[in-house]
Amino acid sequence: MPSVPHPTRRRLLAAGAFAMAGIIYVFQRKDLYGLGRTAVLMGLLSYSFVMVTLLADLGTICLNTITPADPALPGFRLVTTPTTLQRQAFELLGVTHRLGVA
Repeated sequence: MPSVPHPTRRRLLAAGAFAMAGIIYVFQRKDLYGLGRTAVLMGLLSYSFVMVTLLADLGTICLNTITPADPALPGFRLVTTPTTLQRQAFELLGVTHRLGVA
């Protein structure tokens, strides 16, 4: 099995949990309602962990102000380069990672 990033595994777990709970409730299997409630809880926890992981990953982008030791050289600002996952998240959110820096 190919290596899958952890957020993707958690999303798959959450999607499977909600699908199973949906099937239980659609077919009104009252004997499985306890399992359905557990599945919904697992799905909510999984999606919560995905969000925390994504926010932590997005929080690694920073603006660095570089001031050379030689006063004759000008200082500059540098924004870290986003990862592929960060770029995709920013595209979905419709925002830029540039932090107001041109």
